[in-house]
Amino acid sequence: MEVPESIGVPQQYDMLMHPIRKKKTRTVFSRSQVLQLEATFEAKRYLSSVERVSLAQTLQLTETQVKIWFQNRRNKWKRQLVSGGQWSIQSSAFSAVDPPPHPVDYSAPHDDPHKSHYFS
Repeated sequence: MEVPESIGVPQQYDMLMHPIRKKKTRTVFSRSQVLQLEATFEAKRYLSSVERVSLAQTLQLTETQVKIWFQNRRNKWKRQLVSGGQWSIQSSAFSAVDPPPHPVDYSAPHDDPHKSHYFS
């Protein structure tokens, strides 16, 4: 159902006369944009507003696109941590799981560099 607005622009409405909003199309990032975003994410999980503006200009994206990409990427990173999969950030979208770190043997004697030897 179309109802003309006072400014002359027709507006789409549903059956209950609520305005129908068009869904925003999904942003498709180029390979070079994704590589730069991933490299930046590897160096820093959170960007300041100045860093976000600079990165957006460099990649010819909006600040909002960069902000949302980082929010989504942090959520993905957190899900991977919770699920136990340690993914390589280097090529996170396509990489295999990194091998687990070597276990530390706490039973072996060792020197504590922070412990004072004056009171031994």
